[in-house]
Amino acid sequence: MARYDKSNYTFRINGCSPETLPMAHLARYLAEISNVLEGVNNVHFESITPGSARLNFSVAGESKSVAKTRLASVTSDPKGAKRNIGRLLKAHGYSSAKLYHGKMPMWTIAGKVADKGQIVSMKNEALQGLLFDLGGKQDTVRAFLQASDGKEYRCKVDREIAEEMKSHLWHQIQVIGDAEWLKEPVKNEWVLSSFVISEFKPLKRASIRETFQALSSLPSGWGDVADPHADLLDTRP
Repeated sequence: MARYDKSNYTFRINGCSPETLPMAHLARYLAEISNVLEGVNNVHFESITPGSARLNFSVAGESKSVAKTRLASVTSDPKGAKRNIGRLLKAHGYSSAKLYHGKMPMWTIAGKVADKGQIVSMKNEALQGLLFDLGGKQDTVRAFLQASDGKEYRCKVDREIAEEMKSHLWHQIQVIGDAEWLKEPVKNEWVLSSFVISEFKPLKRASIRETFQALSSLPSGWGDVADPHADLLDTRP
């Protein structure tokens, strides 16, 4: 493709280098950029350049105009990618992030402190529930789970894993990945703000008959007792 037929962008993370930037962290930032550009065709990750970690990507053809508008709008949406990237920067200990269109800066997001009284927890863990929705057009897509208590969780997953998950739509699964929880000071409860799936496994739902048969097959220890009822009465205090 001719060089003039594509627009080049650089997402720069200050406070780390390619050698110190973990792959899991990189995936989180790429997921946020990917969500902003969801539905835009011809978006391609190009490379990582030395120095501060610089993630280079391009947009080609007729998609250039739409992509530029989407990316420019990031800082005008305080509850979208701007907030999410800011939280990631703070949690990871990075000072700021900048987006460049070619060599021209478009915006800067600081690694700000979490909201007053709000606690952020990031860890690797597992969720399980009913996979009831799966979709998206970028390399990272959305997956929605409904837990047994009715709570719904929005997760992110790369396309390769999503392809494997498709056959388990409307079935119970367990997902494992990087979770970000926020503790809201007013309600004093933890809320899942982000979950990036790294692996999953289907869960078999046993019928009542299968459950009863499994319980019946467990050893009870009463088979060797001549009179279980009398023995039980003898053991009473």
